[in-house]
Amino acid sequence: MSDKFIGYFRLIEACEQSGCPLSWLRALVTSASPRVVADYGERPQCPVCARLGVAEERYLDTFVDFVDDPQWSRAYQQSTGLCLPHLLIVVERSPGNDGVETILSTTLAKWQHLRGDLARFVSKHEYRSAEPITEREATSYQRGAEVLAGRRNHFGNDMSRRASRRR
Repeated sequence: MSDKFIGYFRLIEACEQSGCPLSWLRALVTSASPRVVADYGERPQCPVCARLGVAEERYLDTFVDFVDDPQWSRAYQQSTGLCLPHLLIVVERSPGNDGVETILSTTLAKWQHLRGDLARFVSKHEYRSAEPITEREATSYQRGAEVLAGRRNHFGNDMSRRASRRR
């Protein structure tokens, strides 16, 4: 066991010496503000991403405006709800709006159901469990990831992947 610790400390000592192939990684991790982070923040914004951001904000504003509409309410009750990034944008853009409270309470209820599905999915993986995993439980971990980060292939980093595939 102690051999592993000794090996770790030898690796750290070796990386502190100049010329270590991993020294860039150590500098990246230990630097207060890595240059790559600063460069990324200072880059000019992509015009397509800027337009998408404006459209996204308009959609979310409309979403809040129609919260009292019965048709909207039925549709939202049947949906999987907003992901965390979009929910945070709604809260940030419409502080004090009664519609935001409705969206929050409805979304949090949906997340509670998801949490239950996840808990049952995990408990049924226990070796003593004989209960079969339902379809809803089986997809709960994917739905959980979508709630936290948004659905895959919608906006975000996937736009650059699509562009690189066309080249």
